[in-house]
Amino acid sequence: MHRAETKPEHRWLHKLVGDWTYEMPGQDGKLYTGTSRVRPVGDLWIQEEIEMGDDRSLMTLGYDANKRRYVGTFLSTMGDFLWVYDGALDEKGRMLLLEADGPDMQDPTRTLR
Repeated sequence: MHRAETKPEHRWLHKLVGDWTYEMPGQDGKLYTGTSRVRPVGDLWIQEEIEMGDDRSLMTLGYDANKRRYVGTFLSTMGDFLWVYDGALDEKGRMLLLEADGPDMQDPTRTLR
């Protein structure tokens, strides 16, 4: 296997490296807080560990140069579904927009984008 060349898109992901705190409004009207730790996995990937109360989540993100798309996964102690992400930067190159197919929160027998 040959070693992948580091691209500017890989370096963009490394802007996210660090320890973060966040607030997120819930559908129940409560304000949820948590922490996030983003670490590099070599030069090509990042890994994020998220803690919110008793819940833990793990996200991986990288850039697939062949697809010219950002790719990643997400898993959480809140559910048994492995999310698979695909995305791109917005037109200004400031925000990473990710899409995934996942469980419909109203009907878990269905999936939605």
